[in-house]
Amino acid sequence: MNPDTSDFGKTEQTNTTSYQMPLVVYYVLFVIITPIYFLILVCILKLRRHVVMFKSTFYTILVQHSISDISALIFYAFQKVSYVLISNFLYNYQRYRFAAVFYDGIYWSFVFRTNGIAFMTIHRFLIIVKPAHKITRMVQQFEPWKIWVVFWIPSLILSAICFSDLEIGFDSPEKMLLAMDPSIISRYTRVIFLYLLVVCVVCVILYGLIIKSIRTSSHSVTKSFQREIRLALQVSLSFAAQVVLLIYLFFSYIFAEMDNTAQIVNLRRFFPLAYGTLSFIGPFTILIFNKDVSKEMKLMIFGKKLILLVAALCICYSVCDHNAGVRFYFCVFIENERTNYIVQICVLYNIDSALYYNGLYWCIVFRVNGILFMTIHRFLIIVKPLYKVTWYIQQAKPWKIWIMYWIPSVVFSAVCFPDTEISFDYPENMALVMDSAIISKATRISFIYLLFTCSACVISYGLMIKFIRVKSHSMSKSLRREIRLAFQVFLSFSAQLILLIYLSCLNVFAVMDNVRFDLLYQEYYNFFKKEGIVKTRKYYPLVYGILSFIGPFTILIFNNDVSRRIQLIILGNRMVRRVESLTTSTSRKLTDFPTTRF
Repeated sequence: MNPDTSDFGKTEQTNTTSYQMPLVVYYVLFVIITPIYFLILVCILKLRRHVVMFKSTFYTILVQHSISDISALIFYAFQKVSYVLISNFLYNYQRYRFAAVFYDGIYWSFVFRTNGIAFMTIHRFLIIVKPAHKITRMVQQFEPWKIWVVFWIPSLILSAICFSDLEIGFDSPEKMLLAMDPSIISRYTRVIFLYLLVVCVVCVILYGLIIKSIRTSSHSVTKSFQREIRLALQVSLSFAAQVVLLIYLFFSYIFAEMDNTAQIVNLRRFFPLAYGTLSFIGPFTILIFNKDVSKEMKLMIFGKKLILLVAALCICYSVCDHNAGVRFYFCVFIENERTNYIVQICVLYNIDSALYYNGLYWCIVFRVNGILFMTIHRFLIIVKPLYKVTWYIQQAKPWKIWIMYWIPSVVFSAVCFPDTEISFDYPENMALVMDSAIISKATRISFIYLLFTCSACVISYGLMIKFIRVKSHSMSKSLRREIRLAFQVFLSFSAQLILLIYLSCLNVFAVMDNVRFDLLYQEYYNFFKKEGIVKTRKYYPLVYGILSFIGPFTILIFNNDVSRRIQLIILGNRMVRRVESLTTSTSRKLTDFPTTRF
């Protein structure tokens, strides 16, 4: 038997800090998130005894899915720890098929969790799109034991049929590398990829029908229907994590078919994150979108006094809004004007070729930091208006904001993008010439930095959406203004996501640059890599520019104060007053049509 380089374990080639870092991240997230997930599960089980709503079919499925999530996280953590603590015991008693249990169990957990997301998605479709259908009524009247059977039995049968090979062992107690026939790796990867592909396609179709139904009935949405939509959003984020796992398995499937051992090793180092994300995201989706569970969790942990205090602070916020938008405009000015000015300086003057290359990454860092700072500012103003940090930022002097904006960005850029061994090849072509390691390092650093900033922004926007939904019945004019400014920043953040996707593609090609194939695949690989890089690079001007091009449009659309001032400058006072009078008369004529006003 051959060693399995996709063993979810260790090899001589990959026993480095960079290879083990995803596993360390998994351990950290496991220690933090698993207790929270367990508390949520206990809270739901406790509520099912007394509250009728929590005895519904959806929460019964959610309980099964939570059990499979927690079990999968514990199983993988136990597997990795046992490789270190009891490696000799596992190796000496291989006749009990410990290696087969560890390897097959990974794929069993994939099937259980994927089925859980699929069942919840189907249930959301039936409740939102087909609430009066016979199947929906039958599903809603299912007894809990029937749901248990439907959830677990098909998953067990499928896993037992497709992932039950026993001819798997360990090579040595020092490495604890799984050894098996290569055909097992190829078959497992192919089956799980095709299964996830079918499930994801079905879920995408169902979510498309759900969105269509919501758009059709948006003019008459009841409170119960809004709750069902929030639960659909809860499931959709878990489905997004499942899509990430599908992309990961897609590359694993390609490399397994090509029998590319080196690339499989490079890809498998990210397996702990791909494996864990499918479960780590679960408790966050529940706490953000499931108001009933999150409220009961707060009561269970903090008690009633703290909940009443938070409600009182939210009421005080609507009364004492203290000049919330002043610092925000200053950040907008820095992000949109000064960064573009630096780009112009680098173009106008004939500076060293290294500055041209490094300057692109410096500008990315400056603009990304600007969007991050504005997002954090929106979060503090909207969600935490009475915090000391918020008051401190609102009272900060302009020079302090300048320092906080520029100094960290400049230091980070100088440390991460300082390479000077860059030159032009010849005057006719003017192509930059440098070591491939410089390209790989710059692409990887910028991708990881954007990934962290985007994650922070996503969390901030999720908390803002949750707060806005809570306050939607009593919004003051000042709060509405702050929400419009949040929309302004959100569109710039969307452009940042496009840049992140682009850099992820470049990062993949940069990682593949160090890979060597067998002679049979070398020519195909060189063509694929060259074509991929060329096709990706041709879109760089658009991806680089859209991060700044979208700025003025977001300001003019969502920033009423700035757009009105621009109208006064361009059109003059008379024209603006005439437009406002026409708008007022039109709105009065439409007062009999609520949908039109909305």
